[in-house]
Amino acid sequence: MNTSGVALSLFAFGSSTYTCAVLGVFSYAAMAIDRKRCGYVVFAGSFAYLIYFHAFSASGEAWKAGNIDITGLLMVLTLKVTACALNYQDSGTIPSAELNDFQRRRAVTRLPGALEYAGWLMFPCTLVVGPAIEFRDYHDWLHKKGVWGGKGCPRVWGRCLVLVLYSQVFAAVHMIVMQYYTLGNTYLGTDWNDKGVLLKFWELHILGQGSRGKYFFCWVWAEAACVASGIGFSG
Repeated sequence: MNTSGVALSLFAFGSSTYTCAVLGVFSYAAMAIDRKRCGYVVFAGSFAYLIYFHAFSASGEAWKAGNIDITGLLMVLTLKVTACALNYQDSGTIPSAELNDFQRRRAVTRLPGALEYAGWLMFPCTLVVGPAIEFRDYHDWLHKKGVWGGKGCPRVWGRCLVLVLYSQVFAAVHMIVMQYYTLGNTYLGTDWNDKGVLLKFWELHILGQGSRGKYFFCWVWAEAACVASGIGFSG
């Protein structure tokens, strides 16, 4: 088990971290029980659970209030477990010669060990905001196979520094824009209907760009973490 990923989730979301175990145990059990259909079962089950949890936790209202919950993390995990199950199903039901390049590159030929599967599921670098890492890539990186099988370790710190500095641009954009443009003084403002079309377009455009800055900040940080760990592209 990747204890750093669990600790990160506990720190950010507290007791809601149990949902990761629910999703992981269900998906792994489906793969172990029925390889021929596990991809479809995990797809349907994980997305149904995600929708249920969205509704149960009223995540939309929490996000509007500026709060965070674990539903964003569950979106990432849903993509991961679904892709892994489908790759495992394909490699076990389709002859190797008939797999296309996409399937062959991501094939999971054997049922992953429970510990390795849990470690991949809670891999901390991309746990909270993604991107979803294919199990085959994680396995090859962990065991130094494929593109990760070369001798020596490429220098990563220069690339990491560039990414960290790059992320600060998005943080600054978010913090500056949100000082002047908010829902309260644009779309929900009392004078909204009195504004011209071009001004409305401008304010919504700038508000959208500023709001997205926080997500770009997190995504670039996640890329920096992947580069530092060696699984990401180092430049």
